[in-house]
Amino acid sequence: MKYLKYVFLLLFLMSPVFSSDFISKLEIYPAPVELSEGDSFLLQAVGRNEEGNLVPLLIVSWSVEPKELGRFSSINTIKTTFTAEKKGKGKLTVKYGDILCEKEIVIYDTFPPYNDLWPVRKSEE
Repeated sequence: MKYLKYVFLLLFLMSPVFSSDFISKLEIYPAPVELSEGDSFLLQAVGRNEEGNLVPLLIVSWSVEPKELGRFSSINTIKTTFTAEKKGKGKLTVKYGDILCEKEIVIYDTFPPYNDLWPVRKSEE
């Protein structure tokens, strides 16, 4: 009986792990695909449960590979700004515990290969 209250406390503290709010999927919004050197892009990590409902996140970890493609304004916040620094292809990654979300990115030296009005560099697609 002496330890019973500690068992209940432990079960109470662990209850979010077993609830429907447990995060099963991580997403990056908006998903950047093409940037130019020097562009800054506001990113946000979003968590979803098994049913697809939004679940609040506390701390995430942002990274880019290769690292020389750019930098983040903060690597441990839900919202961050990514600044493209070098031309190339790579991946943006956000991590929450064991859950990862990766997005391919392409950074151009001047501007993306097309815009809403006219294809600019079709040969580089």
